[in-house]
Amino acid sequence: IVDAGPPSIVLETPKNNTWTSSKTFYYTPYDNNLYSCEYWDNSTGTFSVRKIDYSVTSGIINSITINLSDADYFWNIKCEDGAYNFGFGALNWTVHIDTTAPSFPYIQIPAVNTSSGNITLNVNVSSTRDDIDKVWLMINYNGTYFITGSYANFTISSYAGSVTNRKYNYTISSENLSSSETIRYVWYANDTVGNIGNTGSLSFTVSPICGNGLCEDGETCSPDCGTGGGPSGGGSGTDNSGET
Repeated sequence: IVDAGPPSIVLETPKNNTWTSSKTFYYTPYDNNLYSCEYWDNSTGTFSVRKIDYSVTSGIINSITINLSDADYFWNIKCEDGAYNFGFGALNWTVHIDTTAPSFPYIQIPAVNTSSGNITLNVNVSSTRDDIDKVWLMINYNGTYFITGSYANFTISSYAGSVTNRKYNYTISSENLSSSETIRYVWYANDTVGNIGNTGSLSFTVSPICGNGLCEDGETCSPDCGTGGGPSGGGSGTDNSGET
């Protein structure tokens, strides 16, 4: 029996021109006398074979896993039969490998923890593959939006800066801040592949609110504490003891 026909190969996944964190390539070879299949790409600078699989089966999806760095590649599969006939997939496909989560090169924690006005949180988000998909903030604070101690997520859609180093911010309005409250929050970011990075837990404490009628530790607000400052400070004030 003369075997004059080369194997045919259907590339399966990753699909052409898609982003992925997977380094496994799937294909279906067809040949009644299949011998081996090879994974080819241009990761070495030239389009060449990187790995050979001799345990291949015709008519079903086979796979080859290859070690690749985060980058863009052309790939294809070459198969050979027992009569030394060979064939490639119809076209070389492009794949964008991304296994690295976004990072946070700059994180700003408020230096002046004041409750006399709004507080803005700033962060820079970077991606080595220029594929940041979404940035969000998980935060807890008192006020009209949530119960004390709970957390909620806010998606931040607008940004400044470059594509690879984006600047995001979120402003907490003064009416949602409580005196001496500790604000805890975490910035998150994901890319188009689904890799997720975060800053870890961050926090700051809101300073005592001036004018709320409470003289708290460390407060020097005259309307609340008189002129002495602090809960035990002296100075003028209103005597509610009923003495004359």
